[in-house]
Amino acid sequence: MRRRRVLLRFITISWMVLFYVLYMRYSDGRKRSLLHRSINTVLDEVIMDHVVTRRASLKTSSEIHPRERGGSPGAIMTLQSSLDCLTRGIWALDTKPTLLRFTKRKYQAYTFKPSCSSALVTGNNAIAKLCSSLVAKQVLLVGPETTFHLHSLWLKALEGHENRSIHCLGPEFCTFHHVCKSMSAGSDAFAETEERFKKFPRKETLLATGSSILRYVRSTTLYAGHSADDAAYTQPVVDPETGVRVRNAYWLGHARKAHLIIMNRGPLPAPAWTYVNASFGGNWTFADNVYLNTSTAYIKDGDSFAIRIVNAALHATLTSFLPSTLHSLHVLEAHPIIRQKILIWHSSWYRQAHCSGDGPSKSTAPSLLEDFTSPTILVDPWSLYYNAQVYMQNYLVQSLLPRYGIIYFPQGLPVAPIAEVIAANDRPASGRNRRRAADCLLFPPSASYGKAMQDMLLTGLLHLVEETMVLRQPQAL
Repeated sequence: MRRRRVLLRFITISWMVLFYVLYMRYSDGRKRSLLHRSINTVLDEVIMDHVVTRRASLKTSSEIHPRERGGSPGAIMTLQSSLDCLTRGIWALDTKPTLLRFTKRKYQAYTFKPSCSSALVTGNNAIAKLCSSLVAKQVLLVGPETTFHLHSLWLKALEGHENRSIHCLGPEFCTFHHVCKSMSAGSDAFAETEERFKKFPRKETLLATGSSILRYVRSTTLYAGHSADDAAYTQPVVDPETGVRVRNAYWLGHARKAHLIIMNRGPLPAPAWTYVNASFGGNWTFADNVYLNTSTAYIKDGDSFAIRIVNAALHATLTSFLPSTLHSLHVLEAHPIIRQKILIWHSSWYRQAHCSGDGPSKSTAPSLLEDFTSPTILVDPWSLYYNAQVYMQNYLVQSLLPRYGIIYFPQGLPVAPIAEVIAANDRPASGRNRRRAADCLLFPPSASYGKAMQDMLLTGLLHLVEETMVLRQPQAL
């Protein structure tokens, strides 16, 4: 009889625990759904307001409509939707373990398998085909550190394709790279120096060697000043909203000569003062102030630390990112030469939050927006602030860009397995190479996550170049 009562009590407690777990999952799912709905509602209203305003301005303006520049907004949306499959797929476990170079540790590597049809995935042939499509063309990448990272992934693929080293002096001093050189062009064509001042090749040289030009210009805000003498380029600028220096270089001059322009304006950094007492979660009173102001409390569903940070990210998106981005888009649209180019906006991607920070949230922090309202997850607030902006910015621009004749190119991948985070941070343990939060964002091609991004970049660009079919004849250089 006693044994029976114990068994009955055990079964009752087990059912209660199961009910609680299911209830918490349902509750968390409902909170996530409400959060998404609140954010999307605000963003949809912004998009609709802009569309209505833009239609009215086009009716009274003599500006050329985007559909006269190589495609209607609908056609561009269809084209960019064809790339969505590159960001969807699964991480498949490799059969053999990989030995890390510096730490000499073995780890089980993964390979990303996109859900695209075999017709779109071109594998290692993408870089060769892309070179063939860009003969005598100039490619400009302009944007923040993530854009420079894509430029570096591209160069790394070109090294394997051309069987030579290609050096870059870094985001501040990158000049140009003479790439895709023909193997029959002779040894002189393969010389690549690290000098800052290099002789720019003539059009005849590009045609003779079947080569092209790849260039990166750093611009954290995508500020589009009309002159290199603009104070934004010649004077140090600190954003008063964040206390962080803004680094912009003049790029419209290079854009006029380029045939293909790849750009991005990424998330705002968290204010500098949030890092006060960082080991104890930082100082996020600014997020509290934004939330407690009725005019800037966009999210009404719940009140938690995470919700306040997401609300602050939405405020930064609407009041800083969107106005500055639209200003840059208007400048490009009004420019009679630049608006004829192939214009591509690469999306931002999520920071892998489980490898950032040094506190207890290091291994448990979420990396995607839908996890941020779970009370069972410890939140890394800086990754949360960054990733929330990524979601909001990508949501906005993929609807707005086609109306300016610009193609949205998605770059995000599913969360990397923790083994890939370990591989990405395999480096000498020196002060210069100490792991930074950016390492949770900028994966090298030696890690499977970086290799997957490299493949996605090259395959997607090749598809876009082939589908647009608007590359002009080489201009006078």
